Parts: sequence; structure tokens; C-alpha cells
Amino acid sequence: MRALTGKVVGIELLGLNLKFYLLPDSVDLQLRAEFDGEVDVWLRGAPLSMMRMGLGGDQQQALFSGDVEIEGDTETGQHIRDIMNNLDLDWEEQIAKLVGDVVGHKIGNVVSGAADWTTQTRSTVEQDVSEYLQEESRLLPHYEEVGPFLEAVDTLRSDVDRMEARVQRLLTQRGAVE
Repeated sequence: MRALTGKVVGIELLGLNLKFYLLPDSVDLQLRAEFDGEVDVWLRGAPLSMMRMGLGGDQQQALFSGDVEIEGDTETGQHIRDIMNNLDLDWEEQIAKLVGDVVGHKIGNVVSGAADWTTQTRSTVEQDVSEYLQEESRLLPHYEEVGPFLEAVDTLRSDVDRMEARVQRLLTQRGAVE
């Protein structure tokens, strides 16, 4: 946090048209709904992407897939990302301080529901694609088919290594005889 003392981080939740500002110092972090000064770095993204970044999800994916955009002082943005990786915040409570309890709770419910739906949908799609590629199109082998094949490859590799060692030993003996 000391590295961020005096910096101002603007956060914009796209789709909600909501902006707020983080003002860190060496001890704590102030959260403001308004700020008149210059912002050092902006983090912009959809609420779900921002929550994913701050809830220990795949932050690199959120940042580099374009789901969350950093604009301005990238070093400050990197510090904020690192802090969010280790942060354990009740985001619903923090948002409620800005927009009120009812709206904050509704936003929390929407984000939680969207996160659950996304996880469930991704799991279902992964399973459906896997089944299609293995069962219907037969483009990919089943795990039960891959296991014995890999064991056979390992056995063949060991046999070839032993054969190579034997050939080298015979060549060495032949050279010593000549």
C-alpha cells in the first residue's frame, strides 16, 4: 500500500455507468463516490469482470482478455491488481456505501447470480463439447483409450533405451577387440 500513497485510482463499472475512486495511503484505503482531482490510473470493466479480478479469480485472464482495461499509470495499475489478488473484501457492503443498501444488495445478487450462471454454463458447455468430440464425431479419443496407449509408448521408449545401451556396449566391446 505504501507504493500507492498519494495515488488516485478510478474504477468504472461499465454497463452500470458507475464510477468511484480509491485513495490509498500507507495504512488504509478510502473509497469515494466523487473526486475532483487528477486520476493516476483508471480500471474499467463490466461488474462481473471487476469482481472476478478482486475475488481471486483469474486476474491475468481478466486483464489480458480485454475484460478489464487499465488506462494511465500502468505501474499503479499493477500494484492495484496485486493488492486485489490478496484482498478479502465484502464488495456488496462497499458498493452499498456508495449507492445505498437496497441497490448494493441487488447489485450483489445480480453479480452473484451471474457468476453462478457463468460457472454452471461453462461447465455444461465444456462437458457437451467434450462428449461431442469424443462420442459423436470421434475426433478425440476417450481417456480410457489414451491411458493404455501412453503406457505402451512408455514401454516402447524404455525398450528402445535398453536396446540403444546394448548396442553401445557391443560397439564398445567390438572396438576394444579390434
